[in-house]
Amino acid sequence: MPRGLKVGPSERRKWLEDFEKGRPTHVIAEKAGRRAATVKEHIERARREREIDVARGYVLRDTLGRHNAQLLGVLDRLMDQLHVPPEDRFLAAELFKGTSRATVFGTYVRLGPEGLEAAFEPGDLGDKRLEELLRQHLVQRKKLWVEIDRWRSDFVRYARTCAVLGGKAGENSSTVTRLSPNSVDRVGEGFHEDFIIQICGLALAARRHGRDVPDKPEIRITEERLLAGGTLIATSEHQRRLENARDSFTQLAKDLIKAPETDTVITLKDRLVEKAAALTRELTDIKLFGFVPGSCVLCGH
Repeated sequence: MPRGLKVGPSERRKWLEDFEKGRPTHVIAEKAGRRAATVKEHIERARREREIDVARGYVLRDTLGRHNAQLLGVLDRLMDQLHVPPEDRFLAAELFKGTSRATVFGTYVRLGPEGLEAAFEPGDLGDKRLEELLRQHLVQRKKLWVEIDRWRSDFVRYARTCAVLGGKAGENSSTVTRLSPNSVDRVGEGFHEDFIIQICGLALAARRHGRDVPDKPEIRITEERLLAGGTLIATSEHQRRLENARDSFTQLAKDLIKAPETDTVITLKDRLVEKAAALTRELTDIKLFGFVPGSCVLCGH
């Protein structure tokens, strides 16, 4: 080989390999038709390049490991979302908006100034981006993402329908009892969140099991308070209004049994629970493997 030709990476890697096998530098140089000094220089260069490649490999492995751990964390959060809170988390939401009780919701469902704003969006931009990347990794599982998006949509509808049902119960209760909704945390007259929650709960249970609402629920008046069991459900200094609330409690629940929202809440909840179980199984299978297949714009380059 003419001495003036440039030494390429593959050639110097071959020289390093021969040198590490025990061949002297001058023998390698003579065979290659190169000066011994050139061979020695490029053997050292090949060694440095290899060390850099090894270091890059470690960095890349660690980076991909952290990336995979992040994606596995997204799977955990998705499975946490696949939880269906009981109806009472939403029944009094819009009716008692602005109160401390009304701000307590399930994951990613909140009460805004215009009422219930139910939406499934990750808590910050980083979470949102990680879910986008996970979708890229699992792009072949199109049905999985269709079902997750459909589950979220049904969840939003479930939360809102519960709130609408509670609103109907509140309107009926105000008309019959002449009391207004007033949070249990506030001072003053009114029926409280649990008044609505218990009325709706009785209606939903009766509709689901095909039975009537019990005629004599355990409700009693104690001074200016109306109690269901040990729970405060209404407050008034007017005895007659508390009596109206007590005597109409069962009928208010019966009036809700045939409300279209009652059937919708039951149907949606059953569907959400069933789909959540199936989706959780599929997500768990991916997580148990310990490695998220596929690639995304970050790790695919």
